[in-house]
Amino acid sequence: MTVTRTPPSGDRPRNKRGEGSKLRGDILDAATRLLVAGGPEAITLRAVARDVGIATTSIYSHFADREEILDAIADQAFTEMAEATGRAMTAEQDPVGALVAGCRAYLRFATDSPQLYTLLFTTALGPSQKSGLRTPKPSQWESESGARLFHNLVDGIQACVDTGFSDSSDAFTSALMVWSALHGYAGLRANLLSVPWPDEEKTLAQLVADLAHLHRTSAIGQS
Repeated sequence: MTVTRTPPSGDRPRNKRGEGSKLRGDILDAATRLLVAGGPEAITLRAVARDVGIATTSIYSHFADREEILDAIADQAFTEMAEATGRAMTAEQDPVGALVAGCRAYLRFATDSPQLYTLLFTTALGPSQKSGLRTPKPSQWESESGARLFHNLVDGIQACVDTGFSDSSDAFTSALMVWSALHGYAGLRANLLSVPWPDEEKTLAQLVADLAHLHRTSAIGQS
C-alpha cells in the first residue's frame, strides 16, 4: 500500500533533479549550526530535519545515521583547518615564519570553533547515552583532509631542515610532537580559564622552537 505524505506548510520546496548534493550540503550546514549552538548532543536526525525543513526520512538518502553526519562534519572541519594552515604558511616568505604561521592558524581555529575542534578528536555518543566518549574511526585520520592537515606541519618542519633552520632528524616525529603540544595547549587554555597564561605569541614561538628543533639564531620572533 502506498502512503502519500502531505508536506507540512514549513517544508522546503522539492529539489530539482540533480540537486541531491545541495540537500546533502544543507543537512551538513544544519547539523553544524546545531553543533555550534548546543554541542554534539544537540544533533539528532529530527532536529536536523526540522532545521532544513524536510522529513527525517529524507536524510537517509545521504546519511545512514547520526554518526555518519558527525563524521562528515569532522571531515569538513579537517579540510577547513588544512586550508587555513596552508594559506597561513604560503603567505610567509621564510620557512620558520611559515611554520609558526601555520601553528598560529591551528590555534586560531581551535579557539574560534571550539565545538568543531573538539569533534575532530572525540565523537560524542548519542543523546540517550549520557556518559562516555569514543575515539573517531581510524579511517577519519587516514582521510585526505586529515592527512593534509598533518602533512602541512611535516612539510613545514622539513623546509626548516632543508634550509638549515632546524636540526630535526625526523620531520614526521617532530611534527607529531608539535601537533601534540598544540592540541594540549589549545585544550588546557580553553578549559583552565583561571590560569594566568603567558603571552600566546611567546608561548607559541617557544613551543615550535623547542619541538621542531629550531636554531635559537633563527628569526622566529619575527614571524
